Amino acid sequence: MKASLDAAAVKAAMTTARIVKPITKDFSVSLTGGLMRVWSFDRRRSATGIVRLTLDSDSEAVGVDEEFFLPEDRAALFDSDLSNMTISTGPKGMTIKFEGDGKSRSASVKRRSDSSKRPKMTGSPDSSSFSRVPASTFEDVLRQVSCSALVRETKTDEDMRINQIHFYADPDAPGSAYVTSNARFYATVVKVGHLGIDFSMVSSDIPAARAFCSRASGDVLVGVEGNAVRIVDPATGSWVAFAKVQGDRPALSIPDGSCKTSITVQREDFRKAVKWCSMALEGTQRLTFSASGETLRMNSGSSELSAMPGTLVGSGFATDLPVKVLSTISDHLADGLVHFGFGNPSLPDVVQVSQDDAAVSSIHFVRGMKVR
Repeated sequence: MKASLDAAAVKAAMTTARIVKPITKDFSVSLTGGLMRVWSFDRRRSATGIVRLTLDSDSEAVGVDEEFFLPEDRAALFDSDLSNMTISTGPKGMTIKFEGDGKSRSASVKRRSDSSKRPKMTGSPDSSSFSRVPASTFEDVLRQVSCSALVRETKTDEDMRINQIHFYADPDAPGSAYVTSNARFYATVVKVGHLGIDFSMVSSDIPAARAFCSRASGDVLVGVEGNAVRIVDPATGSWVAFAKVQGDRPALSIPDGSCKTSITVQREDFRKAVKWCSMALEGTQRLTFSASGETLRMNSGSSELSAMPGTLVGSGFATDLPVKVLSTISDHLADGLVHFGFGNPSLPDVVQVSQDDAAVSSIHFVRGMKVR
C-alpha cells in the first residue's frame, strides 16, 4: 500500500495524540478505512488523532490489520517542515517519506507483531447523541470551572473520587447546563448554552480536555459513551476520552444570585491588585475586602494595600477573605467587567464574584473569614 497525506494534518494528529502521555512509551499508528489514526492511552485516558489518506491509484484498500508502533522518543518523525508526505507499507513495517524544496527525508516504523499483547486501537465513538458546542465556549467553561476544581491536588484514586466537576442539564432552559466545582472554602457555578447533558468529570482531566478544545477550529461534540466522557472534533474525527470515576454527585443547588450590595470593577485592575496584595501581605492570608463610595479597597488591618475605582450599588460591605483564593479566582476570570456581590440572604458571609457573557456566565462563591 502507498498513500500521500497532508503533512500539516499529520502534525496536528500527532499533537492530539500527545495530549495523553502514552503509558506504553509509544504511539499506535493504524491504517484502516482510508484513514491514519494515531492513538495514545494511559490508565484512564486516551487520545486519537485522525488524518485522511489519498491512496495511489494502484494501491489496494487499507486493511484492518495495518497497525504500527511509533516510540515516544521518535514522535518528531511525524513533524517535518517539508510539505509533501507519503507512506508505504511492506511485510516489515511502514516507511514514511517527506519531500520538498529539493530535499527528502525518510524513516521506518515497526509493524505490530501478531504476538503483541498490547490493547488494540479502539473504534470511533458513536457521537450521534452528543451535544454540539463551540470548542472555544467549552474550553472557556472548563477554564472557569477549574477555578474551584483543585486540579493540581487531584492525584490519587481517592482524590479523583472527590474532586470532580459536575454538569447538570438545566430543567428550566432545555439545551443549557450548569457546571459546578467545589473546594473547601470556595465554589464555582458556570452556566452555558448548547450543552444540555448530565455527567461528571475528574478534575485532573480538565487540562487535557482544554488542550483538545484549543486545537479544534469549530465545534466539538461532548457526551458520554459507556463508562467514558468523550470529546470529538467532527471536522477531523479526532477525539479524547476520559474514564469516569464513581464518586458522590451532589444534587444541583444554585443559590439565588441577588445581593443587597455590589460593586463592578475591571478584571485587570482586580487581578493586578490581588497579585500586589499577595506580595505585600506578611505572615497572613487575611485580606480585608471592602466597598464604599465608588472604590473597592484591599487592606491589611488598618493599612490600605490597594484601591481601585468601581461602580457601587447599595451601601457597601466589608469582609475578610483569603488572598490566595482571590488570586486563584482572578486568574480564571475573563477580560472585562467583574461584579462583586455581598449580602445574599441565603449566604450572609459569602462574596459572589461573577461575570456575564452571551455564551457563558460564571459565579465564584468565596466564604468570608470574618464579617464586619
